[in-house]
Amino acid sequence: MDEVFRTSSPPRFSASGPAPVEKTSPNEEANPKPKNEPLYQCTFCHQNLTSKSWKRHEASIHLPQSQWVCQLNGGCVHSPSKSMDGSPIDSKHCVFCGILDPDNDHFESNHRSAECALKPVAERSFQRKDHLKQHCRLVHEGFVPNNQVLESWQVQADYSHHRWSCGFCGEKLEGWDERAKHIRKHFQAGLTMADWNSEKCLETDADGLFNEFTEYLE
Repeated sequence: MDEVFRTSSPPRFSASGPAPVEKTSPNEEANPKPKNEPLYQCTFCHQNLTSKSWKRHEASIHLPQSQWVCQLNGGCVHSPSKSMDGSPIDSKHCVFCGILDPDNDHFESNHRSAECALKPVAERSFQRKDHLKQHCRLVHEGFVPNNQVLESWQVQADYSHHRWSCGFCGEKLEGWDERAKHIRKHFQAGLTMADWNSEKCLETDADGLFNEFTEYLE
């Protein structure tokens, strides 16, 4: 027992007190950067990242994988049922108010349905379900479809028609993968988000595509 006490002496402190503990930022703790590796930062929220997590972070956090299309399958929802004699009946209900067997006059006089139905899909698509609900309240006379209908309007987001540009040099880029490869080279060259100029990509991701997406950060 004496030997144990002799080898387990208490820590020594200087007259000025214990040595200060070096603090690290939350980004450094969550994403430790390997020695000599260039600094990668999210081009949307500026979080410090590693080369392996950078592209995945931007795609999963700031590039929603789903969108909702108003009246994706038309203005009616089909509800299979059976008649009194057991024969199948294909009942149609209005997606907005649920009325049975609506005609075209019903949609125009009650829901202004054509204002969306005649537009291209890209012009009636929403990146968030609550934005679609708000649209239905404002445009379709206050009627919001039930959750089953809303979920049937959910599709995988398509970014193939979007243009991209680099905030470091302003070069126009074709596709998300090309954007990632191009911007990665700037990080490897030692640039950081302090060098990023949003005005160089005003026509694409900075002001257009990501207006709605940045609300996820709030």
